[in-house]
Amino acid sequence: MKNITLIIAVVIVLASCNKEVSNTLKVGEITEIKLREEANNTQYGLSLRVVSIDDSRCPKGVICVWEGNASVQLHLKTKKDEYNFTLDTNRSRPNFNNEVTIEGFNYQLIDVLPYPVVDKKQSKKTIKILINNKITN
Repeated sequence: MKNITLIIAVVIVLASCNKEVSNTLKVGEITEIKLREEANNTQYGLSLRVVSIDDSRCPKGVICVWEGNASVQLHLKTKKDEYNFTLDTNRSRPNFNNEVTIEGFNYQLIDVLPYPVVDKKQSKKTIKILINNKITN
């Protein structure tokens, strides 16, 4: 009987490891979302997913010609539609967008963490973004 209970416990733990983590997409506050995770706001019917992150920022410990950019591709589902857009950490160039307003909500990329360090490979699973989401109406 103890063996059956142990087997059931192990199956439950293993099954829970494969589930995607779902965060709360806070309005008016910074929300932390990891790569390939989704943050939801049931009150407003919003779901924001980090599709990919391309980080070409100048690593700590290196002298670069320019600071670089981290570009985050996002997928947003609302009650009305779905949107794909990209936000960038670099705010100094006109072709990079740090924020976007969709259906009365403003999404602003605050940072991509962790910041790259020379000679240290970052696991894509540890990368997380900070999004500030607020109502613009």
